[in-house]
Amino acid sequence: MDFNIAFFQSEHQFHLLNLNSDTIETFPIENLTNKEIHLFCLDHKFEEVPLENLIGDWIKFAPSTYKDLSCDVFELNSLISKQDFLDTLKKWTFQNNLNLIEEIYPRINFLKKLSKENHSLFIEELHYLLSTQLVASGIMIFFHDLEEIEEGQNPTLVKKIILGRKNTLLNKTNEQEAMLFNYYKSHFTEDFNLIDLEISKSALTFSSLINQSPILIMAKISDFNSLQKSMLEGLFKGLCT
Repeated sequence: MDFNIAFFQSEHQFHLLNLNSDTIETFPIENLTNKEIHLFCLDHKFEEVPLENLIGDWIKFAPSTYKDLSCDVFELNSLISKQDFLDTLKKWTFQNNLNLIEEIYPRINFLKKLSKENHSLFIEELHYLLSTQLVASGIMIFFHDLEEIEEGQNPTLVKKIILGRKNTLLNKTNEQEAMLFNYYKSHFTEDFNLIDLEISKSALTFSSLINQSPILIMAKISDFNSLQKSMLEGLFKGLCT
C-alpha cells in the first residue's frame, strides 16, 4: 500500500507517514509542494483555520481529517489504521464520482475542446481528473503527441508519459516505456477498453482512442467499483464522440 499520510501537529512542519514501509519523516512546511500525499491529518486546533491556508491547492488532490495529535511523532502511525485510511479515501473518491456525474457534460466539453487546442495540456487535465476519481496511489498515462524537433521542420509524432499525482512528471517515454506502450497497441480500438483489473495486485489498465490518438492508462489501485467503471465508460465515450 504505497500511500502517504501527512500529519500536521504545527503549521511550520509536517510528518509524512508511508503506509508501505511504515516509516515517518519530518519536513518543513516548504517541502509540502514536492511530496506525494494521499491524506492530510490535522490536529483539532486547526479546525477553525481555513484548510487552504495550511495545505494550499493540495485541497483539490487529497482528503483531510482531524484528530488529537498531542502525541510523540513515533506514535502517529498508530492513530490511523490502513483500513481507516482506505475508508476515508473511498468516501472522498465516492463524493468526487457523484460530483463528476452531476457535471459530466460540461467537463467532457471542456476536455474535448482542450484536446484539440493543446494535447499535452488535455492529458494533464485528464490525469488530474482520474486522480480524483480512483482510489489510486499513482496513475500513468501513455500517449502520442506532436513535437517540433527542429525549428521550421514539421512536427514529429512522439510517445510520452505522465505520472505522479499532484507533482506530475511529463516526459518522452524511455525505451522500456515505449515497448510497454507498443505491447498494448492491439487494444486501442474502442472508446473505453478495460484491459486488466486485479485488485489483489493493485492493477488497473485500460485504453482509449480519442481523436484517433491512442491512450493507455495504468493505475495502482486499492479499490474499484461498478460506479467508477460506469463513470469511466461514460467519460471516455463522451470524449470519443
